[in-house]
Formats: sequence, structure tokens, C-alpha cells
Amino acid sequence: MLVGTVGYTAGWSTPTIDSVDITIHGKGGHAPTRTRNRSHCDRRAHHHRELQTIVSRRVNPLDHAVVTVGSIHAGTKHNVIPDTAKLELTVRSFYRRRP
Repeated sequence: MLVGTVGYTAGWSTPTIDSVDITIHGKGGHAPTRTRNRSHCDRRAHHHRELQTIVSRRVNPLDHAVVTVGSIHAGTKHNVIPDTAKLELTVRSFYRRRP
């Protein structure tokens, strides 16, 4: 594009972008006593897998959409099951359904 000119396009030119934070709660504790803990690890893996299938199973193939889990935070030690896990994701699309 030349300096001093304006570009335009009919319809959408950039996608909508939303940031989503999901916190999954469990009951952490020491790993050897895992029978007394309620680990969120299985639920976190399940939600991560399901989030990745939203576009392929619920969005029309002719519509453009992306769901990206960009960050997962859980725990700080090898032998401690954390109380919570946080998933940070973005959702991008060109189509926004009106209520």
C-alpha cells in the first residue's frame, strides 16, 4: 500500500479475538497419598481435548474459526499434586452469532 492511501475490503477484514481463562479445581496433596487427593489432571486433559474439537465438530467448515490452548499452568513440584490448573486460550472467528 502506498503512503497516503487507504485500503478497505467488503465484509470482515480481521477476525474477532477473545481470550478465555479456565480454572479447574481439585484437591491437591503429596503424590504418594494420591488416594486422598482429587486430582484435576484427568479433567484438565479431558477439557483440553474437548476444546481442540470445538471447531472440527461444531463449526461449519465454510466458516473460519480457531480455538487455541496456548498455556497450561499447574503445580510447581514433581511430587505434589496441585489444587488448581489454569488453561489460557484464544478463540478467533470471522462469524459472530447475534442473540
